Amino acid sequence: QFYIFSSAFFYILSLAMTGVERVVPPLITGLDMEVNGIIQKVEGFVRLLRGRRDWRGWRLLLCRIRLDEAERLPGKQNRLSLLYLVEFADWNSQAKIGRGNVEGGSIQNNGGTDSMTYHTGRAAGTDGKTQVQYRHIENPWGNIWEWIDGANFNARKSYICTNPANYADDTTANYTDAGVTLPSSGWIKDLGMSNNFPWAFLPNTSGGSETTYIPDYVYSDTGWYVLMVGGGCSHGSSAGLLYFYASNSSSYTSGSIGARLLYHP
Repeated sequence: QFYIFSSAFFYILSLAMTGVERVVPPLITGLDMEVNGIIQKVEGFVRLLRGRRDWRGWRLLLCRIRLDEAERLPGKQNRLSLLYLVEFADWNSQAKIGRGNVEGGSIQNNGGTDSMTYHTGRAAGTDGKTQVQYRHIENPWGNIWEWIDGANFNARKSYICTNPANYADDTTANYTDAGVTLPSSGWIKDLGMSNNFPWAFLPNTSGGSETTYIPDYVYSDTGWYVLMVGGGCSHGSSAGLLYFYASNSSSYTSGSIGARLLYHP
């Protein structure tokens, strides 16, 4: 059942020739949300009309995003991506907010954006060697990788679990097939649509570039793998809000991988 109540409509229109992507602002008001760095409440469905244009004409694809589901892990990162897209109408998060600490070669301590007077942007200094902040969230990309629980991949097939009590690695038990197969590693060209997890940003096509389509990178491989996002201190233009790394085994350890503190009431 689809509810019009408390919904917002917006378009993402992609120009394949130029790689320019735009989000047309909401066409209908009445979205029950407060945005002050965090979405306090979202009810119902949000319909996302995501389009792509080949060089001869438009092809529009209709899909649905349910933000109340995206409140859950691993939907947290997807919820942030949705908010960013509505606000900035551009897939290139590095160009809109700042490259992040992706060229410095060393991890910086937390608090690098504390001196900023506004909640979104980058710290003073050389772009690419300073930390960024989006709505009071420091380093949504760059500096260190962010671990994402609840996502397993086998032979590039995506499996997702939204119940933290059932999180486990290298298994499909208590996980649901998202119905999206990751592409071979490369610049993201398109995202797949999951009927089971319509809020999920899962790459299904590579072949873009750092200036076209979705200018972040996806890494994938065969076998069992887990997920990191955002990119670290030396990942350059590959990093960004949708940088998707599903090419490390669950046993892999590194000081360049972190996770945010979470509160579960």
